[in-house]
Amino acid sequence: MAAGPGTKNERCQVRAYVWVALWFVVFAFDQVYIKHVCDTVPMTSWGRVYYTNLLSVIPVTLLGLGFGEHRLIMDFVWTAPSVWSLLASCLCGVGMSYSAFWLRSLVRSQRSQHSPVARLPFTRLSAPSLV
Repeated sequence: MAAGPGTKNERCQVRAYVWVALWFVVFAFDQVYIKHVCDTVPMTSWGRVYYTNLLSVIPVTLLGLGFGEHRLIMDFVWTAPSVWSLLASCLCGVGMSYSAFWLRSLVRSQRSQHSPVARLPFTRLSAPSLV
Protein backbone atom coordinates (compact mmCIF):
# COMPACT_ATOMS: atom_id res chain seq x y z
CA MET A 1 0.00 0.00 0.00
CA ALA A 2 1.48 3.31 -1.13
CA ALA A 3 1.70 6.29 1.19
CA GLY A 4 1.40 8.72 -1.68
CA PRO A 5 1.53 8.90 -5.43
CA GLY A 6 4.79 7.67 -6.85
CA THR A 7 6.21 6.16 -3.65
CA LYS A 8 6.33 2.64 -5.13
CA ASN A 9 7.06 3.72 -8.70
CA GLU A 10 10.66 2.97 -9.68
CA ARG A 11 10.37 5.19 -12.77
CA CYS A 12 9.12 8.16 -10.79
CA GLN A 13 11.39 11.15 -10.87
CA VAL A 14 11.39 13.67 -8.07
CA ARG A 15 11.83 16.52 -10.58
CA ALA A 16 8.21 16.10 -11.67
CA TYR A 17 6.96 16.64 -8.12
CA VAL A 18 9.21 19.67 -7.68
CA TRP A 19 7.75 21.24 -10.83
CA VAL A 20 4.20 20.49 -9.69
CA ALA A 21 4.87 22.00 -6.27
CA LEU A 22 6.50 25.04 -7.87
CA TRP A 23 3.52 25.43 -10.20
CA PHE A 24 1.11 25.35 -7.24
CA VAL A 25 3.10 28.05 -5.42
CA VAL A 26 3.27 30.30 -8.49
CA PHE A 27 -0.41 29.66 -9.30
CA ALA A 28 -1.53 30.52 -5.76
CA PHE A 29 0.54 33.72 -5.72
CA ASP A 30 -0.76 34.63 -9.17
CA GLN A 31 -4.39 34.18 -8.16
CA VAL A 32 -4.03 36.11 -4.91
CA TYR A 33 -2.14 38.94 -6.62
CA ILE A 34 -4.63 39.18 -9.49
CA LYS A 35 -7.50 39.26 -6.99
CA HIS A 36 -5.71 42.04 -5.08
CA VAL A 37 -5.26 44.04 -8.30
CA CYS A 38 -8.90 43.47 -9.26
CA ASP A 39 -9.99 44.74 -5.84
CA THR A 40 -7.76 47.82 -5.79
CA VAL A 41 -7.51 49.03 -9.41
CA PRO A 42 -10.78 50.51 -10.70
CA MET A 43 -11.28 48.95 -14.15
CA THR A 44 -14.03 47.16 -16.00
CA SER A 45 -13.67 43.48 -16.87
CA TRP A 46 -13.29 44.40 -20.56
CA GLY A 47 -10.57 46.92 -19.66
CA ARG A 48 -8.66 44.22 -17.79
CA VAL A 49 -9.01 41.81 -20.73
CA TYR A 50 -7.71 44.35 -23.24
CA TYR A 51 -4.90 45.49 -20.92
CA THR A 52 -3.74 41.93 -20.17
CA ASN A 53 -3.84 40.83 -23.81
CA LEU A 54 -2.11 44.01 -24.95
CA LEU A 55 0.71 43.47 -22.44
CA SER A 56 1.22 39.90 -23.65
CA VAL A 57 1.62 40.88 -27.32
CA ILE A 58 5.20 42.13 -26.88
CA PRO A 59 6.76 39.04 -25.24
CA VAL A 60 4.79 36.63 -27.45
CA THR A 61 5.93 38.46 -30.59
CA LEU A 62 9.55 38.41 -29.42
CA LEU A 63 9.36 34.71 -28.57
CA GLY A 64 7.73 33.95 -31.92
CA LEU A 65 10.44 35.79 -33.79
CA GLY A 66 13.14 34.17 -31.69
CA PHE A 67 11.90 30.65 -32.35
CA GLY A 68 11.24 31.25 -36.05
CA GLU A 69 7.47 31.03 -35.91
CA HIS A 70 7.16 33.77 -38.55
CA ARG A 71 8.56 31.35 -41.17
CA LEU A 72 5.87 28.81 -40.32
CA ILE A 73 3.15 31.43 -40.67
CA MET A 74 4.50 32.63 -44.01
CA ASP A 75 4.65 29.06 -45.37
CA PHE A 76 1.19 28.13 -44.05
CA VAL A 77 -1.58 27.76 -46.64
CA TRP A 78 -4.53 29.73 -45.29
CA THR A 79 -7.91 28.21 -46.10
CA ALA A 80 -11.38 29.28 -45.00
CA PRO A 81 -11.62 26.53 -42.34
CA SER A 82 -8.20 27.43 -40.92
CA VAL A 83 -9.12 31.13 -40.71
CA TRP A 84 -12.44 30.31 -39.03
CA SER A 85 -10.65 28.01 -36.59
CA LEU A 86 -8.18 30.76 -35.73
CA LEU A 87 -10.97 33.30 -35.22
CA ALA A 88 -12.99 30.86 -33.10
CA SER A 89 -9.90 30.16 -30.98
CA CYS A 90 -9.32 33.90 -30.48
CA LEU A 91 -12.94 34.47 -29.49
CA CYS A 92 -12.82 31.59 -27.02
CA GLY A 93 -9.63 33.00 -25.49
CA VAL A 94 -11.12 36.47 -25.09
CA GLY A 95 -14.31 34.94 -23.66
CA MET A 96 -12.37 32.90 -21.11
CA SER A 97 -10.30 35.93 -20.14
CA TYR A 98 -13.42 38.06 -19.70
CA SER A 99 -15.23 35.41 -17.66
CA ALA A 100 -12.17 34.96 -15.40
CA PHE A 101 -11.96 38.68 -14.61
CA TRP A 102 -15.73 39.00 -14.30
CA LEU A 103 -15.94 36.07 -11.87
CA ARG A 104 -13.04 37.46 -9.83
CA SER A 105 -14.96 40.70 -9.47
CA LEU A 106 -17.94 38.79 -8.06
CA VAL A 107 -15.97 36.85 -5.43
CA ARG A 108 -15.12 38.72 -2.28
CA SER A 109 -11.71 38.29 -0.74
CA GLN A 110 -11.34 36.22 2.42
CA ARG A 111 -10.56 39.34 4.41
CA SER A 112 -13.92 40.95 3.68
CA GLN A 113 -16.03 37.83 4.24
CA HIS A 114 -15.64 37.66 8.01
CA SER A 115 -16.37 40.23 10.62
CA PRO A 116 -13.59 41.24 13.01
CA VAL A 117 -15.31 39.28 15.80
CA ALA A 118 -15.26 36.10 13.71
CA ARG A 119 -11.53 36.57 13.10
CA LEU A 120 -10.59 36.93 16.79
CA PRO A 121 -9.66 33.26 17.36
CA PHE A 122 -7.27 33.43 14.40
CA THR A 123 -5.60 36.63 15.55
CA ARG A 124 -3.49 34.66 18.03
CA LEU A 125 -2.32 32.35 15.24
CA SER A 126 -1.36 35.09 12.81
CA ALA A 127 0.09 37.67 15.21
CA PRO A 128 1.29 36.02 18.47
CA SER A 129 3.32 39.06 19.51
CA LEU A 130 0.13 41.14 19.84
CA VAL A 131 -1.54 38.79 22.31
